[in-house]
Amino acid sequence: MDVFWCLPLTLLLLHQATCTGNGAEVTGAVGRSVTFHLQSPAGKAAAWSFQNDVIATVKFGNPPEVTFFDEKYKQRLTFLKDGSELTISQLRMDDAGTYTVKDSGVKTTFTLQVYRELAVPTVTCAARNCSADGCRYTLHCTAAGSGSGNISYGWSMGGWQWSEGPIVLVEESPPDESPLTCTARNPVSSRNTTVISPAALCAENTTHPPTTGTYSSGQAGIVAALVIGASVLLAVVIFVICCKSKGWVIFRLPAAEAANTEASERGRSRATSRWLKPCSPPVFCWKTSCQLTKKEPGAQP
Repeated sequence: MDVFWCLPLTLLLLHQATCTGNGAEVTGAVGRSVTFHLQSPAGKAAAWSFQNDVIATVKFGNPPEVTFFDEKYKQRLTFLKDGSELTISQLRMDDAGTYTVKDSGVKTTFTLQVYRELAVPTVTCAARNCSADGCRYTLHCTAAGSGSGNISYGWSMGGWQWSEGPIVLVEESPPDESPLTCTARNPVSSRNTTVISPAALCAENTTHPPTTGTYSSGQAGIVAALVIGASVLLAVVIFVICCKSKGWVIFRLPAAEAANTEASERGRSRATSRWLKPCSPPVFCWKTSCQLTKKEPGAQP
């Protein structure tokens, strides 16, 4: 079709007095295709626009004669039948918007919404609460992603609907009970994932520590050991700080060596150290009033 013939045709189609026909809201997925159906064309040609910009004109026939005004659509737009159906393939997020077709004074509008298909949802353990009566688990299901639109969640067990929403509270179940399935849906896709054992999931999910008001026997033992260790460490730190604040030096000797060491220190002529008091054997503390120097081999006392 000659482009110079098409331009006057386009202007004629756009400037005719128009009335609005019944269009439709069409939903498509990224990478897939959608088709707009023009019901019973009245004229011999039509002009298609996207967001008020003409993208193509078509002269009805078999085959239809098409002229494109936007090259980016040329590889992705296909006119089917006699030209009354328009298919857009390889959908992109920026294809979403309003498409208008004018046919013999009648304007029909289509609204296209484009979404990304969901990935397989992920279930995590949000909380675990254990007591003498057993454990209860809070599970969270998510499949969120950019361009996914509104996502709805549902939980089912053994084919029966269990709960709606992304969060579910379950109790510890017997091994022979049916697994729990989370299903996520958006306007263009539906995906699901199955939880075999909430207890195993919460045990493996280290990124979400369990929240519980009680402790198991193993947990209680660990907590007690930590408390005792912290108390002993605190006592040692306080003792060391106290001795250092008074200028005491702390060391540990066997009881038998402690007496010999005391007599030897008292007999040193150059020593200016004086015993203050012995700590509980075999620990001794003394206060020094001079700086001891290293004795070279062969030096006279």
